[in-house]
Parts: sequence; structure tokens; C-alpha cells
Amino acid sequence: VYLPFAAAAMILPREPWSPVEVLWPAGLALVALGIGLRFVCIRRMGGAARTHKHKAKRLVDGGPYAWVRNPLYVANTGAFLGFLLLCGLPLFTLGSWLLLWAYYHAIARYEETVLMELFGEEFEVYRRKVPLWIPAPPQDPPVEDPAAFYPFGKLVRRERGALLNVAAMVSLAAAKQWIL
Repeated sequence: VYLPFAAAAMILPREPWSPVEVLWPAGLALVALGIGLRFVCIRRMGGAARTHKHKAKRLVDGGPYAWVRNPLYVANTGAFLGFLLLCGLPLFTLGSWLLLWAYYHAIARYEETVLMELFGEEFEVYRRKVPLWIPAPPQDPPVEDPAAFYPFGKLVRRERGALLNVAAMVSLAAAKQWIL
């Protein structure tokens, strides 16, 4: 889903209002926060997606999942929007955010039907307590056992593609800014 946006970001000229001294810190912050949140989410989720019917053994409701039901999508979108800001495209970033939200919203709605099938009333209680998109502090966060988190070494190996993508995005944005 990101490739057409990334290609457009590299081809489109920087927008008239795109001060590097504002957009680069903001973009780098979004990229760092997005990839950091992604790692926190996957440590809670483990090696499989929450809705994978054969591997989902429990409802993930702690950590960032206690604040918002789709923190991984929020993380991915935030990191990518940071890249678009690095490319000097604040208005394109806003339009992309709307399209990505619509895309992830459709996926989230489908996944919620699967989660309801898998976890029934447990998911319904979670769904009533935790907002779909706008994070809110949890009222009664679950107690988590850090020993149950996905091991950090495995996480880094599993997410090496995401880390390489981030490095490539930042490098491409830097090339667009200072070389192209």
C-alpha cells in the first residue's frame, strides 16, 4: 500500500511551504516514534498477527493495546507519514493520512469480526473499553508479565525488513533534499 505514496513522494517537488528546519525534526520524530511503537506492539503480540486463526492464543490487550485497539496500524502510518514530511510534502502527507486511514479502517473492521469469533465476550468487553483509533489512557490496564513478551533478539531479527525500510526511506528523503 505504501509504494505508490513513496514513489509519488520522490517524484513530486517539495511543496512551497516546506521548511527543512521544521519538517526534518518533525519527520524524524514521527519515524522514530512509529518504529518504536511498532516494536513495543510486536513484543506484546508475539510472532503472529492478532487475527491469525491458527496462532492467536490470547487477546492482546496490554501496553499500547490498552490505549488504542490498533496501535500497530497507528505506528506504521506514523512512521510513513514522517517519511513524507522528510520529503517536504506537508499537504501530500495530510492527504495520504486520510487515504491510509480509510485503508486501515477497512482492515480493522474486518479483523474485529475475526477477533469477535475468536474471543467472543472477552473481545466485546475490550472493544467497549478501548478506542479504535484515538489513543486514550486506559482506565483499568491489565497486569502484564514481561516474561511473556516476544524476545527482543527475535524481534530485531523478525523486524530487520522494517528497519531496512526505515533506513531506505530516510536515505531517499535525504537524497531528495540534498542531492536530487
